[in-house]
Amino acid sequence: MTGERPAGAVDEAVAESVAAPSVVGVAVPVPIRQTLSYRIPEHLRGRLAPGQRVRVRIGKRRLVGVALELAHEGPEGVSLREIDALLDREPVLGEDLLELARFTADYYLAPIGEVLRTLLPADLPPWGERKVWLTDAGALSSPRGDAEAAVVGALRDPFIDASAPFFVPAERVFLVGVQGLIELIVF
Repeated sequence: MTGERPAGAVDEAVAESVAAPSVVGVAVPVPIRQTLSYRIPEHLRGRLAPGQRVRVRIGKRRLVGVALELAHEGPEGVSLREIDALLDREPVLGEDLLELARFTADYYLAPIGEVLRTLLPADLPPWGERKVWLTDAGALSSPRGDAEAAVVGALRDPFIDASAPFFVPAERVFLVGVQGLIELIVF
């Protein structure tokens, strides 16, 4: 019959609407009024949302910007750079604050990146680059409980890839960290 699709065929429009966006509009703290478009790397697609901070390159500089809008395609005829890093697990600015920033930028004719920078604390640490390791005390002492044993045991395991993400409930890491057995740095 005419009009029927072969088994397994997917309508391209449906597939595109279901696929995760591949382009993000980023507001950076520079004196321009619009967002800049960047390509989202494959490993970050589906994880990026408006209000999250990202590290991007502008010329030779690396700046922290805020993701504002997601799209499936970038501007025509433009070669897009990829974002360098996703700095937050979840948005640091909610939709209400993003709307306030948009209104403020429009009303005062101010760059949206500069407006967003004023909404965030200057010393807000990035999430993306954390390292956790055992201190000398943690390596030499025996665990005092199940939570401590789980964290210390995982960090003692020589087969753990240090570059791979390692997820432990925050309360376990906090308890062991307070006792001086591990060290957590953010850079």
